Amino acid sequence: ENVEGEDCSRCKSGFFNLQEDNPKGCDECFCSGVSNRCQSSYWTYGNVQDMRGWYLTDLSGRIQLAPQLDNPDSPHQISISNSEARRSLLDGYYWSAPAPYLGNK
Repeated sequence: ENVEGEDCSRCKSGFFNLQEDNPKGCDECFCSGVSNRCQSSYWTYGNVQDMRGWYLTDLSGRIQLAPQLDNPDSPHQISISNSEARRSLLDGYYWSAPAPYLGNK
């Protein structure tokens, strides 16, 4: 449905990620508001599974509060209580992500 060419070897305009096991052949572009011209990329999909390096901080970045792991059986959930954050970060606070979560992804 979302492919073109005699042998269905490329995605139609507005679609990307040609995969043999995809019933429609290609996925619809979702450029996340970055562009109105999407095109295929050779980037790969992957999951970051390490939750180390996350913390709450103030706007200046000088104060850092480490969150806790909510459940050892679910290592991808971290949290910090609002009251604890407000005691140390009076004027508001923000999550600071570690390097694997940053950049053009």
